Amino acid sequence: MKISKKLTVIILSILVFLGSVLRLVKLTQVPAGLLQDEAAAGYDAYALLISGKDHHGAAFPITFQTFNDWTGHFFNYQLIPFIAVFGLNPFSIRFAVALLSILTIPLIYLLGKELTDDKFISLIMTFLFSFSQYSVNTSRWAVQPNTVVFFWVLALVLFLDGLNRKEKRRPKWILSGIIFGLTAYTYPSAEGFLPLFLLGCVIVILFSRKKSDSKLGFDLTIFVFVFLLLIIPLIIDHLKRPETILIKLGMVSVFSGRENFLVSYLNNYLSYYLPSYLFFGSEVNPTRAIPGFGYENASLAVFYYLGIFALILRSDYWVKKYPFFDKRKSYLLFWFLLIFPSIPSLTVPAGNFQRAIYIIPFLTFFISAGIVYFFHLLKQYQRKLRKSLVRIVLVLLLFIYIFQQIRFYLFYFGGKYKALCEWYFQYGLEEVVKYVSQRERNYANIIIDNTINQPYIYFLFYQKTDPKTLNYEDFSSIDPKTNWLAVKKYKNYKFERIEEEQIIDARLAKTIYNSPYSNYVIYEKGKDLIVDFQLKNSQ
Repeated sequence: MKISKKLTVIILSILVFLGSVLRLVKLTQVPAGLLQDEAAAGYDAYALLISGKDHHGAAFPITFQTFNDWTGHFFNYQLIPFIAVFGLNPFSIRFAVALLSILTIPLIYLLGKELTDDKFISLIMTFLFSFSQYSVNTSRWAVQPNTVVFFWVLALVLFLDGLNRKEKRRPKWILSGIIFGLTAYTYPSAEGFLPLFLLGCVIVILFSRKKSDSKLGFDLTIFVFVFLLLIIPLIIDHLKRPETILIKLGMVSVFSGRENFLVSYLNNYLSYYLPSYLFFGSEVNPTRAIPGFGYENASLAVFYYLGIFALILRSDYWVKKYPFFDKRKSYLLFWFLLIFPSIPSLTVPAGNFQRAIYIIPFLTFFISAGIVYFFHLLKQYQRKLRKSLVRIVLVLLLFIYIFQQIRFYLFYFGGKYKALCEWYFQYGLEEVVKYVSQRERNYANIIIDNTINQPYIYFLFYQKTDPKTLNYEDFSSIDPKTNWLAVKKYKNYKFERIEEEQIIDARLAKTIYNSPYSNYVIYEKGKDLIVDFQLKNSQ
């Protein structure tokens, strides 16, 4: 299908606009509240901006301790310019992530062009990414994995551009090596996945090179050197501080469970190929996907698997239809499919596509390829099928897709999802901090229920605490049973479990809504102000 340059620009502009709306509307309200990881990343970025240290006192660290889970690298630094411009608040940190997702929309088009040199399939990819449930959801809250896709796609576009065209290949691959190196700092699973993927790329390209391309080997060597040069500080940091890897693995890895780790790993690995996780709502945690919907629109599942079938097992058709899509790209896609679950499968739970978020660009490509191949099959068998039947099938598929999208976004931006995620995103703590902060001088002790997940970080974040005034010893206590950070005190704040006898004869000062199931209940008792997290049926 021939599409003019002018029409392409118009379509892309519309898709960028609509994709931006989905990523920016109600940005601070959906998801409702603020996850403790968001608050921690935001405050550490703020602390770096003001003092050059994080809230543990580490000066410009490569790996951030955060809650002793040691998962942050580059993300906190990305937030600094946004906090400098907009201040420390939920909008500034979430906008930093949403903007990267918006910038990825045209990059997805360029990725399609580099894979196939076809405007039609590239526009399908862009359309799918713009409205993708998976992409939109992960663009609206500020945690590390949600920034992976932008850097990953940018690096892929530059790498494929150099692969497709010899002209200026070396500078393109140098820049690609730099971006791939930065991508390794975005999230631990990307840190482990990228060397595996790039190793496969190098092997495929070397074994399929033409004898006439005498400079290819040297250019690849420079590319690998640049990538390794970028990740050397990360490797040194892990070697100097093994806890930056070992502690988190001890918390979530298959090795920490009671089951045979090999069986657990294989079960996890296979889960990333099953439609039940990716498309049909097996995930129940709204901090990863939207319960009941899966990560991506369920109506696209058939096209995803059809696209994989067509690209891998019918590669001759693709090479013939899209000469730009040569055998090398087919092998690279196969390699990606083979290894993309390898690192996330080391952790629990199974099918956690937040840890395999780098699948998104290839997910859109496989689905787009499946749609194109589906039309090819219809055309091939149209003589045996009635035209009216073909039209009914097409209209029905389009109706199901649109119905699913409308159903998802009505749920997502409506009250049902708000009620669902309020518990997980600890909605209402901003109001709690505001109320307590206005009265903290009136009390000797402010006691906060530590069943709230890492409550101290919300006080640092919403109070915009000057990092130069922090006593870093306050944030050094570790729970020996779980290895998670367990802050006991900060200024005149104490963080502990509230027992029933503590609130006997206490005066009820205020009740602040958290979720349909719970509230923050604030009591006064002598010189103590007590914030108790209570289930509604316990009040």
